[in-house]
Formats: sequence, C-alpha cells, structure tokens
Amino acid sequence: MAKRIQTWEGTRIEVGDDIFVPKGFLSLWVDPASGVVGFKVAETAANADLGALLAKSCSQPSVGRPRTPDRVRVDDPTFAAEVARALPGIPIDIAPTPEVDGILAEMEQATGIGPSPGKPPSKNVFGEAWRKPSPALSRRLDTVGDDFLAARPWDHIDPIEAVNVSAPTLGLPDGAATVVGHNGTHFGFAIVLQRSHLPTFIRLGSMAPKQRARAQLDDDLLMFDVEPGSPKQPVEAHVVRMDRGFRPAPGDAAECELVAAVAQAFVALVASLDRSRPTRVGPVTLTFPRSAPVIPLHRHAAAPPTASHPGRSRWGIISERMLRQLASWAEDAIDGWEHHLTSSSDLAHPEFFMSHAMFVVPFEGRTTAAHAFRHTFMNQLSRDDLRWLDANIDSAWTSYWSVLDTDPGRSMTLRDLFSEQVRTVIEVSASRSVVKHDLLCGRVVTVGDESYLDIVHPDALGPSEASNLRRELAAHLGLNKVKAVPIAKLRLPRVSSGLVLAWDEAVATVADARSHRQFKNTDGEDFILVTETFTLAAARGDVERLLARIDGMVAPEAGDPHWTLSKQGNAMHASWDNTTLATLRITGKRLIVETNSKQRADRVASTLRAALGPALKTSTRKEEEANSLIQESLSGPQSPKLNVVPPPEFAEAIVELKRRTYASWPDEPIPALGNVTPRAATKTAAGRKKLAALLADFERMEAKEVPAARFDFDILRRELGLKSR
Repeated sequence: MAKRIQTWEGTRIEVGDDIFVPKGFLSLWVDPASGVVGFKVAETAANADLGALLAKSCSQPSVGRPRTPDRVRVDDPTFAAEVARALPGIPIDIAPTPEVDGILAEMEQATGIGPSPGKPPSKNVFGEAWRKPSPALSRRLDTVGDDFLAARPWDHIDPIEAVNVSAPTLGLPDGAATVVGHNGTHFGFAIVLQRSHLPTFIRLGSMAPKQRARAQLDDDLLMFDVEPGSPKQPVEAHVVRMDRGFRPAPGDAAECELVAAVAQAFVALVASLDRSRPTRVGPVTLTFPRSAPVIPLHRHAAAPPTASHPGRSRWGIISERMLRQLASWAEDAIDGWEHHLTSSSDLAHPEFFMSHAMFVVPFEGRTTAAHAFRHTFMNQLSRDDLRWLDANIDSAWTSYWSVLDTDPGRSMTLRDLFSEQVRTVIEVSASRSVVKHDLLCGRVVTVGDESYLDIVHPDALGPSEASNLRRELAAHLGLNKVKAVPIAKLRLPRVSSGLVLAWDEAVATVADARSHRQFKNTDGEDFILVTETFTLAAARGDVERLLARIDGMVAPEAGDPHWTLSKQGNAMHASWDNTTLATLRITGKRLIVETNSKQRADRVASTLRAALGPALKTSTRKEEEANSLIQESLSGPQSPKLNVVPPPEFAEAIVELKRRTYASWPDEPIPALGNVTPRAATKTAAGRKKLAALLADFERMEAKEVPAARFDFDILRRELGLKSR
C-alpha cells in the first residue's frame, strides 16, 4: 500500500479590533489528521513568522509525536518564502487552505476573535448603499489622524469616559464616543451610534472573548484607527465598522466623512479643555455629560471623585491624597494597568471602577494593585497612610446598607443587609438627602473608630422595592438566605461586583415598573384629566341658582371661584365621608368642568344637562393622560422642600387627618399586597414580609415631613400584630 502523503496547512491573519481585542497577528499550522499542531499570537507579523512556527511545530507539536510533514500548503507567496527560509527543501504548495479556514471559523465562533476587516458590507451604518472612500477622503483621514495624534486626547479623556456626539446632518443625532490610546500602542476612538446603547458597549467590552461570542451589541460601531507614522512611513488612518455580532468591515464614504469630522472636533475639544461647554466644529458637537465620571489616571490629576464625598472625615481627606498616589503609581509601575482598569469596569456606574480595580479585583489573578503598592512602599509610608491602606485592603467591603438614622450634614447610621453589621459613617452630602429605611449600595471603610462611605450608588431603593433582593441573590452569589453573611465572603471579588451589578438591575427594574404604573382614582377608574367646557345660554345668576339645586353640589366660598360636586362615601377609603367628583367654575359665558376619569366626566355631564337644561348649549372636551404627567413629575427635578414647621394646631390637624385615613386601612384591599387587606396579609409569612416592607416604605416617605406632622406607623403595626421598629 502506498504511503499516505502528510500535508500540513498554514496561514497568518491579523486579528483584533483595538476596542474589544488588542490588534495582533495569529499564525497557525494544521495537520488534517490530528488538528492544530502549532499556533502563535504576536503584536507584529515579524514575530509571528510562519516558517519559524513550522519548525517549532515539527519538533514540539501541540498534539502527537514530533514529526515533519511531507509537504505544506499556504495561501500566500509571502508565507511560502518564510517557510522556505526556515525549512529549505520542503515541498510547498501555494493554494487555498480549507482545513485552516475551518479551524479559524471554529475559533471565531468559540472565542469571538476573528480576522480584521475584509469584504465591505452592502450598506453602511445609516442604511445607505456602500460607497468606497475616494483617494481624497483617504488622505483627509490621514491628515486628521495626524492632528488627532498630536492632540493626544487620551491624556485628558479616560478610557471608561464617554463623550456625547451629535452630528444630525451626517446621520448621527445622538451618539457617544470613547477614546483609545491609553495603552500607548493603539490610537483612535469608537463611536456608539445611539447614546442609550453605551452601557451595553461598556459591559461587552469588559467581557472575555468567549463570553462576547455569545453576546451582541445593541447596534453597529464605527472605529477610528490611527497608525503612527515614522520618518519613512506617513501616518495612516482607517475607519472600521463593527456590526452587532462583532464582525468588522472597512468604513465607506459616508462613515469616513462622519469619523473625520468627529476627529476634528476631538482636536478642538482638547485645545479648549472646557468640560462645561459644548465643542462645536462644523456639523459636529461634542459634550461631556453633566454627570460624567472623571476618573483621573495621571500623576497631576485631581483625586478620583466618589459618588458621595467623605466630608470632613480625617480619613476621607487622607483618602483623596492616597488615591492620587495609588492611581499614579499603578499607571507608571503596572504594565497593562489601563487594560485592568477597563476590564474591571463591568459595573454600569463608573463610581465603582477605581475602588474595585484598585482594592477588589486581583491584578492578573494574583493580588490587588493596592496590595502591591503597600508591599512596595511599606517602609516609606507614614503610620496614618498605612492604617488607611490596611483598612481598605483588609477590612472594607461593599454591601447593601439600610439607613437606621441620619444626622443631616454630619453622619448616617447604617445596617448591612447581609452581615447585619452596624456602622455610623461620617457623610456630609448623602446624609442630607437620604431618610430612614432607604437602602443604599456602597462601600464602607472603617479606620480605627471612624467610618466613612468610600463610594455609594447614586440610586437608593425603598424597603418594598428591595425586599426580595437578598433571597434572589442568595443562590446566585452563594450567600445565606437567613443567617448573617461573613464579611470575608462579602469581600470576595465575584460577590462584591455581583452585588453592584444586581443593584443596577434592581434600579432599572424599579424605574421600568414606575414608568408603566397605571394610576386610578378612588372609584378604580383610569386616571385621566378631563376638562369639559360648556357654552352658557343663560345669565350667570340663573346658572348659579340651577347649580345650587344639584344634590352634592357645594357653592364656592368667598374668594374661591370653584364649585365642588361630591357624593357620599368613598369606594376605596371607608373612613372618608365623601368623594369629590368634579370641580366647576364659571368664566364669562362658559362653564368649565374638571374631572379625573372619562366615566366621571360622562356622569357629571349627564347630571349638568339634566339640571341646567336649555341653559347649556354646546360643549368641547379635552382629555389629558395623567399617568405620563405624574411620571414626569416623579422623575423630573424636584423643588427644594422648605422645612417649615406648621403651627401646633395645624400639625395636630394634619396628624389627625392621617389617623382617620389610616384607621380603616388594615381592612381595605391593597394592590401592593395582591389586593388583600393588611389584616389578611398577616395570616401568612410572605404576607407579613410584604406588609412590613410596605409600612417601612410609608415610614420612609413620612420621614420627609417635619417631625410635628409625622404619623406614627407603630400604631398600625400594633393593630396588625407586627413588631415595632
């Protein structure tokens, strides 16, 4: 039997996109009989020489015994020359390499790493037919790329900071861009076409390639890739379009026009360095978000900000200085520090980036940056600096904290939902805005007998909104559902990051639920503001006499133009004597009637036509959806609340009104309890838990009132047999 000829196939491809995966070259040799026998990834093609890799694969193959193939097949003459230099005399075929192509396809599916841009798409990111850039446009890209390199925007804009981009005439009304260049080898920026898609872009960018292979972007990306020049080689700039599945392709004419304009705007932005005002260059406007986190990485930058300033805490002041030193040292001393910082940024709120990258996430799986800093400068740091480092490295932790009490402008007393530890933290800003029973997500540092909040999530949750968080997280993060969780477990990187991510999801869920909440009036009808205007055919005095005869109609008091139509009792609140159905006012020859549902508007109109008869002529009706108005008022900026203390008799009246309102509450069906009464909810453990959270929510809102006008919810707890707080 004739000997079977062994033919190995080899190739080299450029991989990476410089945004999610660093650019480089992958060389590969495949034995069709046994699989991949050799591969290498390098930053340059010279370091991924195909001939050198073949020689190594023959002597030290990835699979099987050492051996040399009878011949090899490559798909490029350059590769053939490299093989001939390394193994003179071996037969070489220059032909397609189907075995290699199959392996590469499997690798791309499994890891998300594939070849660099190839055949252009049929349409660009704007849905227009693809048009190849002209030589003039290519030269323009090189020119703006040169200007971009000279401006060095990465010295002023951090890798996890986004800049809003608006260029409506170029097809980009509301995008965002992140700058590349902090690693000192690759330069440019990435444009997210819709600003709302930025969180997904950031999260996917921090994923491992294999995880990203199973994920998708919300939309295509545009990337500006600038290759620095040399005395013999001019600057080269390219536009790359990445689709939702991370498949790259070269940008077309329209995409290149947009990217070139944005690059020019970045140059102007660096020249002005004014973060408070938009930078406008031609059709492009760049702005920094008002809440944009500025996390300094450079030696002379300001201290990394926290979501809440540690106030006048002695250790908080030391924290500002030490974080500056840590960030500067890490940037200079740790290779790949910016990559580590970015890979730690899977948290939607960048307030947590610096602390987690510095104190929580091990660098390259070994130790944290702060631990390495302490080891390096152990003998040079002051006693206080070492105490601060020890506290941050060895004992601080991120968790969910319930507000037990506040001393506005000075401190807060917090209880950890998981470890059940209690800390009184020095905190100026947040202590003025939070109230009792608020639940916060934050990192608490304790040095000696003083604690402060290092970082805190900008969104708080109420007791009922967070009531199931511990149970839901128990299985996911391996935490005990009932017993106190050891602090050491909460300090684990996967738990610490998991808590923040879960908080982000809970906040988003609550916001979504609020946006879809349907409001009802006390008759259970959809809350819709209805204004009906009737034209009057009688004198004002005659109309007022007819109105006064209607059952339940109350005439206006002196100085008040409004009439009120009511009915006896209330369908929702048994303690209420009546229900207001409508308010009316007479203006000239018009009678204006306002109600809060279509059904009430119809009933009131019928009553008025029956009572006024020919005194009413035609009418017009205007309806306004109240849900959107209420949501807007809830989510929009709130006016400062004046802490005005009412006179004692007013405060007593307010409390008495609340007491009457809540007197029948235990026996009224409550939607938040599944339309059962609070008294019925006490019959089950789940019902009691929901009820306790709901009462805590009420108490949380009541804490925003002045003390004299607050209702004591322990009255309801005693009535329902619940434990007082």
